[in-house]
Amino acid sequence: MVAQRITVVSTFAPDHCGIASYTSYLVAALLAEDEDVEVTVVTPSRAVPHRDGRFRVVPVPVHGADYPAQLAPVVAATRPDVVHIQHEFGIFGADERFPRLLTALAHAGLPAVVTMHTVHTDLSVDLGCGWSRGFSLDGVAIEAHQRAIGERAGLLIVHHEQSMRQTLIRQGLPEDAVVAIPHGTLHLRPGAIGRADSVPAGSPLLVAPGYLRRSKNLEVVIEAFALIAAGRPEARLWVGGYRRDSGTQGLAYLDSCVEKAQRAGIGDQLVVTRDPVSEQVMSAALASADVVFCVYDEDTRSVSGILHRALGAGAIVVASRRPKFQELAEVCDELLVDPGRPVELARLVDRILDDDGFRAAVQAPLRHLALRTAWPVVARAHLDAYTRVARRTVAVVHGGSPVPALSGR
Repeated sequence: MVAQRITVVSTFAPDHCGIASYTSYLVAALLAEDEDVEVTVVTPSRAVPHRDGRFRVVPVPVHGADYPAQLAPVVAATRPDVVHIQHEFGIFGADERFPRLLTALAHAGLPAVVTMHTVHTDLSVDLGCGWSRGFSLDGVAIEAHQRAIGERAGLLIVHHEQSMRQTLIRQGLPEDAVVAIPHGTLHLRPGAIGRADSVPAGSPLLVAPGYLRRSKNLEVVIEAFALIAAGRPEARLWVGGYRRDSGTQGLAYLDSCVEKAQRAGIGDQLVVTRDPVSEQVMSAALASADVVFCVYDEDTRSVSGILHRALGAGAIVVASRRPKFQELAEVCDELLVDPGRPVELARLVDRILDDDGFRAAVQAPLRHLALRTAWPVVARAHLDAYTRVARRTVAVVHGGSPVPALSGR
């Protein structure tokens, strides 16, 4: 059985959310990869009902805490061959509700694939995007909860082998219950994206993109840039993204970073975009960048969408030596730094800017990683996973009625 009707459960545009952006790229890639596929996005986001050929959006306003009771019947009504849920703790929480949603789908005979965009352990500290939605690990047996998800889903997808898949296997899930499929990379054609007015024409131009929160480590980036900019009067640091915390604390943090730059004498070389950045502007910034900073100070076992956006733009990325950037560690460990050491970051960037041989050497593995994770490749891996799960469900049919395998095995 080939999975042709796919229902994706996820946040979606117009929400400013990394999962929503990921889903839009995945859906476009699936539709482009197989002309027989139909995709429906069932979303709790403030989306508008929409249908365009083989693609449609079905908003489900979720009221109160009982989202399984509201989502499950709408998903079932789309009559999918397979359901693909984009899971993030900041969206679904870490209580009995998400396993209950999976059980409801299984009882309806609907095979479910779950992409866990973040994996935790009992030692996790950082919450990723969950902190902005009130998610907390306090009192949560998180490893047991993740095991329950894996036992009820037809298949779990994660983005990293060592830091995510192997972690879930260590927590008790069988090897065939979890598959690693990388985050996709959107490739920008050289010269196809012009320079946006809000992106400075610095030389060098250093870019610190993404959803801004304290763990993005902007103060350390500014300290490093002050060292890099010494003797480089034309250098510019562009900080662009979306301020996740729009409250007093978020504003105070961003203002303190700007003041830090002014005290360091680089205020005129810092450009901060405080409003959400469009796809076109972000693409222009990444394509123009000499170096892109992803030096987050967080321990989340997740993936960086901005890393892949930068790879697709042909940028050189400097990142933290943390589980989030395992992909980069595997192809070019020399581009990783301790996120608490601005001097180390500055020395690495100076070498990238000044050493032509080193710069060429680190660009080669980045290009290879970008090709290996191109969205068409990632879409095909997803279609293969869907078919595997759909066939497994058909294989357990007994007496004409589907008997869903809750463990996925």
